[in-house]
Amino acid sequence: GIKIDKQEFDDGLVKAGGVRSLLFYQDNLIGLVALANSETECAYASLVNVTLKIVLLEFPCLPQFGLVDFGGVGGGFVSMPGSETLLLALGVPETRADEIRALAQDPSSPYGKILNIPESTILGNGNEYSIHSSGHRNPQSILNDDEKIVAVEHGPRGGDEINIIEAGNNYG
Repeated sequence: GIKIDKQEFDDGLVKAGGVRSLLFYQDNLIGLVALANSETECAYASLVNVTLKIVLLEFPCLPQFGLVDFGGVGGGFVSMPGSETLLLALGVPETRADEIRALAQDPSSPYGKILNIPESTILGNGNEYSIHSSGHRNPQSILNDDEKIVAVEHGPRGGDEINIIEAGNNYG
């Protein structure tokens, strides 16, 4: 089965984590799960293939463990027909943590990005992904509207943003 520790799942729930988003890709149920380990002070997100019962990607531990709020992890998915990829909006889960918020502009971090995940990873044959766009502090949903990718996220000073997403752009 999926190797998600029950205590990490429970600790994640304390930080508004748990299962944050679900999507069917072909015949596979894919989920974004937010987890935490209070002993090691590691809070992180994982992408899982529920159908195959495997963890696809484990993203790195977030800094400032005490300030992690998984309410901002986002988790919107959209499949890209014809390209055999999935886009995942992964936010920076915080409400008052400068170090976590800065990850949206850190090119080495998956947090605060829309990630391009190839079918090979989605189906459990690798663990690759690339950054599609960056600067996404609190994405809530994404949509493929006739090949235009539209993202909705909470703005930094209140109010929501609606952005047409283009590969390589920074929306921070």
